[in-house]
Amino acid sequence: MSTANEVKNQSRALAREYVELLKDARYRIMDEHSHSFRWLMASLLLLNGSGCLAALGEDKIPLCYKLAASATFLLGVISALLIAYFAQNALRIEISRISSAQAYWTGVLIDGEQDEDREKELAEDFNPNSSKRKRSDRWPRYAGFISTLCFVLAALIAGLGLTDAQMRNLPNQSAFAKGGVAK
Repeated sequence: MSTANEVKNQSRALAREYVELLKDARYRIMDEHSHSFRWLMASLLLLNGSGCLAALGEDKIPLCYKLAASATFLLGVISALLIAYFAQNALRIEISRISSAQAYWTGVLIDGEQDEDREKELAEDFNPNSSKRKRSDRWPRYAGFISTLCFVLAALIAGLGLTDAQMRNLPNQSAFAKGGVAK
């Protein structure tokens, strides 16, 4: 009889540790995620938004380049906003995983009964290489890469527009060859 009580007491002690660890992990994940998320999204919004305004405001860029660059910058803004959407979905999934584990270990803390199958499920939920985790983590990264790519592409388009405009304003080579003066 005392062996069963000892096992339950050990299970409760283990559960107490897990409950505290999970509570701390939940707080740290949410805090870190919030900080990095805000910084990344704000940077991409600022880069693409200011790029769009700069392209639209530059008189030396021909209209077709200006519109193409601005549209690409706007796609970058939309992609940056999608980071928020996808990240919030991933965070909800992560919070659900942690809440589920907390509920299980709180139950063990109360009754001292462990369930080996449930613990295997929980271990799979927290495995960084699990397919479930990879699915929820990939979309915010994709949106970030797309936003960054849009910024670079739009900057190249605007730069090409400036270069093209300058090339069109260069004097005719034959006028140079004849010693003429360019207008």
